[in-house]
Amino acid sequence: MKTKKLFLEEEEEENLNLGLLRLAQDLPAHELFFKINLLNSFKFTRIIDLVVQGTFFQYNFARFQAYHHLDKNCLQIISNKSEVSYKIKEQKELFNSETEMAYIFEELPDVDYLIKTSDYIDDFSLILLPENSAFNIQTFSLSSTNERYQLIKYYE
Repeated sequence: MKTKKLFLEEEEEENLNLGLLRLAQDLPAHELFFKINLLNSFKFTRIIDLVVQGTFFQYNFARFQAYHHLDKNCLQIISNKSEVSYKIKEQKELFNSETEMAYIFEELPDVDYLIKTSDYIDDFSLILLPENSAFNIQTFSLSSTNERYQLIKYYE
């Protein structure tokens, strides 16, 4: 009897639409989210940090989550800049570029937070932001081939 071979077709994953949030004022995270929670019916809470392992440091990026009950949408806001870093091992290399602080998007150091929705809709207008403390949210499409796509999807 001849064996049958089954081939699974890989589905091409969609791009991930993120919102890029830039702050107009230097606000600590607790103050920013206190003001955001006052303006919105849904409340952001701090959840488990996004962790990135480097060669010499472990970087923790703060994450906040809220659930919009009318749209049935889960909103996540992730800090682009690492909040805390832990030294893994001593740096003994002379020309090493790894520092104590890191960014998820190193090419966008002016971005303070990344906003992600659970249903891939890039309408971030349902988040009311405090007046004069943040610029308009910019939409950014992240390809499924990008390594940061896998990192963000892992923490869903």
